[in-house]
Amino acid sequence: MLQRADKLVADTPAHADYFSQVLGVARENISVVYVGAEETLFKPHPPALDAGDAPIEVLFYGSFIPLQAPQVVIEAARLYQGPPVKWVLLGQGPLRSMCEEAARDVANVTFENWMAYEKLPARIHQADILLGVFGTTPKAGRVIPNKVFQSLACGKPVITRSANSYPDELLAAENSGLVWVPAGDARSLADCVANLAMHPDTLNLLSEGATHTSRHYFSGSVVRHQLTEALADLRI
Repeated sequence: MLQRADKLVADTPAHADYFSQVLGVARENISVVYVGAEETLFKPHPPALDAGDAPIEVLFYGSFIPLQAPQVVIEAARLYQGPPVKWVLLGQGPLRSMCEEAARDVANVTFENWMAYEKLPARIHQADILLGVFGTTPKAGRVIPNKVFQSLACGKPVITRSANSYPDELLAAENSGLVWVPAGDARSLADCVANLAMHPDTLNLLSEGATHTSRHYFSGSVVRHQLTEALADLRI
C-alpha cells in the first residue's frame, strides 16, 4: 500500500529511511515533515525568580510505555549522586504501577496524574530539566516524541536518548537544549542530571539553546515549509 503512494510523509529522517529500506518505498517519494508543537500553548516564559536552595526538578511525563522506558528514570534516581534534585513522573500507563513499586525505596521520587492538556505548558515551566525517552526498542530510535517538541518550544532543556531521528546538526551541537544519553542507560542519565545540578548556570545556556532549536528546526513556519515542499511536485 505505501509503495503505491505518490508521496509519503515521514515524521523523522529515521522513519523515512525505515519506510525505504524495510518497506520498499522509493526514497525520492518520501519527505520529512516534523510534528512540532502548538506554539499558542507551548512557548518560552521569562526565567523564574531565584528559588534559593530549592532542589532542581527533573520532570518526566508520558504514557508509561516501553518506548519511553520510565523504569530507566527510576533506576537513574536510585543511582543518582549529586546535589539534591526532585524526580517527578507524570502520567498514566501500563508501566506506571511497576515504576511506583520500584520507587518505594528511592528518595525524592514523586508521581503525578495526568492533567488537562492546556495546563501542561505551565507544568513544564515549573520544572528545570525535562526528560524525553530512553527505550531500546527499534521504534524508540526512529521517533521524536511530542514531549520533546513541546519542552523545547517552552525553552526547557531536554535529556533524551540519542537517535538518528533528529537533524544531524543537533546530534553534535553544544548547548542546543538537547542533552544526549545512550538508550536504556540509567547510569548515564543519573550522571548527566548530576552534572547539570552541579552547574546550574549551564541550564540557562541550555534553555536559550532549546528555544533556538525549536524555532530553527521545529517551529510552525519550518513545518509549513516542509509540508509545502513535500507537496510541491504533486499534481492535484
